[in-house]
Amino acid sequence: MSQPLERDSVSLTAQQVAVALLVVALLTLLWGALGHALHESRSRQLSHHARMLTQQVQWLALQLEQSPAYVPVASTLLRRLPTGVSQKPELSGVVLQLLDERGKVLTALENWQPQFEDRHHFDSNLIMRVPLDQGRLVLRNRDNGARYISVFQRFEFMPWTLVMHQPERQVLAHYHQQRRRYLWAGGLASLLALMALAGLLWRLHCREAQLRQLERNEQRSRLLLQRLRHEHRQTLEAASRDHLTGLYNRRLFMELAHAHLLGAKRQGRFAAVLFIDLDRFKAINDTLGHKVGDQLLQSVARRLNDSLRESDIISRFGGDEFVLMLTGGVQRDDIARIAATLVQVLAAPYAELAGSELSTSPSIGIALSPQDGPDTATLVKHADMAMYRAKQAGRGQYAFFDAVPRLEAADQASLARLLPDVMREQVQVYLQPRVSLPDYRLTGFEALVRWDSPEFGLLSPAQLLPLAESLSLMPALTEQVLAQACAQLVQWRADGHVVVPVAVNLGCVQLRDARLVERVGRVLERFDIDPAWLELEIAARDLPQLTEREIERLCALHQRGLQLTLDDVECLDKGLGLLEHLPFNRAKLSRAFIRDIRNSYDDQALQSAVISVAKKLKLQVAAKGVETPDQLVYLKLAGCDEVQGHLFGRALNAEEVKQYRQQGRTPLAV
Repeated sequence: MSQPLERDSVSLTAQQVAVALLVVALLTLLWGALGHALHESRSRQLSHHARMLTQQVQWLALQLEQSPAYVPVASTLLRRLPTGVSQKPELSGVVLQLLDERGKVLTALENWQPQFEDRHHFDSNLIMRVPLDQGRLVLRNRDNGARYISVFQRFEFMPWTLVMHQPERQVLAHYHQQRRRYLWAGGLASLLALMALAGLLWRLHCREAQLRQLERNEQRSRLLLQRLRHEHRQTLEAASRDHLTGLYNRRLFMELAHAHLLGAKRQGRFAAVLFIDLDRFKAINDTLGHKVGDQLLQSVARRLNDSLRESDIISRFGGDEFVLMLTGGVQRDDIARIAATLVQVLAAPYAELAGSELSTSPSIGIALSPQDGPDTATLVKHADMAMYRAKQAGRGQYAFFDAVPRLEAADQASLARLLPDVMREQVQVYLQPRVSLPDYRLTGFEALVRWDSPEFGLLSPAQLLPLAESLSLMPALTEQVLAQACAQLVQWRADGHVVVPVAVNLGCVQLRDARLVERVGRVLERFDIDPAWLELEIAARDLPQLTEREIERLCALHQRGLQLTLDDVECLDKGLGLLEHLPFNRAKLSRAFIRDIRNSYDDQALQSAVISVAKKLKLQVAAKGVETPDQLVYLKLAGCDEVQGHLFGRALNAEEVKQYRQQGRTPLAV
């Protein structure tokens, strides 16, 4: 029974008991009041009648004392009675006796008529023993047992006692009439109260019966609901689990992985997707049969469950493909160790199958979030691609996803043929945010060029830039990148956003362009923007190779108001003399330079020294490739001014940049 209905049932029972007790209490009070009223009425009538009898006896005694002695007593009494006394209804049934000193009846009157023989036998001795001249007693007639109210008066000058008796039933005649009326009224009131109580209890009983019926209906509904929920869970289980291994299927894996990926982004943690394919599984299925193949898949599922943590997401996509998501936020090296362990565990012989030591080996592809993909589907796709690379390397191998080998496999001749014609339409600028420390305020973006080819996919700078250089397209590509960056700056100004600088990378090839300063100036005039909104990044490895003319071009660009950044800094020993004379505003630490930071205070001497030297040269210090909270904490403590990396946001296309700016904050989750 549910709690509300149970409370209602208990409440009804309590109401029934309360109503019954209330009616009993009211009836008790009613009959108590009636009894008290009748008792008071009886007492009043007895007192009143006794006083009246006493007055009559006293008056008669006085008349007898004043009468001559020779006059017969009865005649004197009759003659001395006042007119109308014998006709008083209150004095009907009166017995008047005159007693001598021994209590013998001298004469008697009954209903004020002479009585020649004593028919009423009262205990006169009781009256004679009373040491009072007058009084009132209750005597019982020894003949008929009736109770009489007796009032006596002793004579002062004669040895006589005058006694007046009257039946108690006549004295209390009015009381009995009143008592009958009260009893009828009380009985009628009690009957009405009992009828009302019966009606109320019946209604409460009907309501309780309805509640009981509701309880039974609710119990049936609850049982039905439980059965439906159980069937729903079974249906969900069947729809969300692989029926053979009991692991998650593809649909549920994608949902759980998506939810975890969102949490990992908010907390700044790694997430890794592993795509596992069993080597020689088709041959095992064909030679030993599908039953052995199914048993092998079940054994693989058990080994995966035993080798991984409960928080890791394990699924079977179908066939011999298993997909995992490691949820512990571990580093790349830790993931590599886990993959190596899985290779060893899954490659161990399966002695329990087919009565022989059956063995297979896994090929594992690994994709890391966020650098290998922003969503689960992309990570699974890239892990699948990495798995094929692992298969190509031989059985029982694992491989991390890497975009560059995928691009190297593309047809270079086709790319070279396509690029000149599609560069303006398909080459796009992606922007990665840069934020300040310690307040995480947005301070700028770095422009990263991508070729979004319908045929070959999204090609990175590692493939695009060498190809553009081989085709002598670098000047045009540089101007196009500058134009797209300036267009974005103009759009921010039009949208009312705070305009932050955009950094564009320049290599040795661009710096050798004699018309570089002219091209940059033309773009600035075309879009009419503040030159300080553009930053030019020159790689530190190119610094020693700069010629005098290239240095002059850098100085000319700085004089026009553009800011210069020394990019990919790992050490400052090379070209330190040039650095002191070149107008750089910022030094940006390379990704490899901070990759191994583990937030330890005693093994980062080189990074601290580089930051310290840059500070002494009055340079802003930025770091790129920041992907873990440990790296962020160390860079804060070391005095780094700005950071960028996947911990704060990946490279964004134009639409994503618009949404990023509309949020008005840096989506940091550490």
